[in-house]
Amino acid sequence: MTSPSQQTLHQIHAMMKSGHEGVRVERHSLILWGVTAAFLVIFTNDLFNASWLKVHWVLVAAQNLFVGGVLFAVGIWDFRLTRDKRRLRNESITFIQRQVTKIWWLLIALIVVVNAGANYFGGDHLFLGIAIVLAGIAVFINGLFSAQPLGWAGGLLIVAGLALLAVGLPRIEQEWVAASVFGVGLPLFALVINKPALVGQFAVRVILSLVWVAAILTPAVLAIQWFDRVEAPAGQPVSLNEYTAADRDRTGEWIVRLPAGTSIPVRWSLSGNPVKSVTDSAPLLQLSNDMDVVFVDGRADGRYRIGEDEWRLRRQHARIRVSELQPEIADGQLVVDLQIRLSQIQP
Repeated sequence: MTSPSQQTLHQIHAMMKSGHEGVRVERHSLILWGVTAAFLVIFTNDLFNASWLKVHWVLVAAQNLFVGGVLFAVGIWDFRLTRDKRRLRNESITFIQRQVTKIWWLLIALIVVVNAGANYFGGDHLFLGIAIVLAGIAVFINGLFSAQPLGWAGGLLIVAGLALLAVGLPRIEQEWVAASVFGVGLPLFALVINKPALVGQFAVRVILSLVWVAAILTPAVLAIQWFDRVEAPAGQPVSLNEYTAADRDRTGEWIVRLPAGTSIPVRWSLSGNPVKSVTDSAPLLQLSNDMDVVFVDGRADGRYRIGEDEWRLRRQHARIRVSELQPEIADGQLVVDLQIRLSQIQP
């Protein structure tokens, strides 16, 4: 039998352990935040876009006020649900959990600020990976003061975010992957969060990690194939001269083929301090490969293909990068050497 002194020591040890591991994340928290983040990733750009918000800064402000408002409402809802559950179990929210929750909110606010900066100044292709990394850091910090396997969960999120940054997927495909990480990945953590003994075994942790990766990639790949597929146009390509002939009826859908070597004038506009846009000259772009472009009723609808590759949408797979902007003196004049790289990102 255990002596009274041993019982007292066990109670003291349990109290000390509870103090050191005083953070406990409820299962509903992971589900709420995950589903909300997935919703925002998928629908924010559809709800707020340049088709009805013409002014750029107004569009950015509207998007981020919406995102911030939704996250704030979910945070209040999560706090109240957590408080009610603790009361039902005759528990309280510990001091250390209150402090860690402040860090959680700080990182959520940082995600909103980074999103605003990416929307306004550029860098959308980096934001979702950074957001996943910051979410992973928030979960990992909770794990430092918890008996729950939150450190493992946060580590997986951080690796997922870094992988998304490294792969360099087009923005639309990034959205589906990020939505799956949040909407599927976080609820999956909720299934095992209260089983630290099981997740603590190394072999089990490796298996669960592989299952988690497969579980987030499968719906993302299926969604990309289903929602972002490009319908191939019907008909045979015609040359640009045939399409622009005076007697040509341009109604309906046409495929215009531009052979390699075709020179295309570019109308451009440059603004900002201290330059003034000059548009009286039209630099020429020369195609390095054959390109087919789809026109509908006389206007390009965004579909194209390079050579015999698959059809793509213009907004999905193009990235422009200014690699050099260097002034120099040539023939007694100041000349600016501007080098721009247009990269095609393979799906």
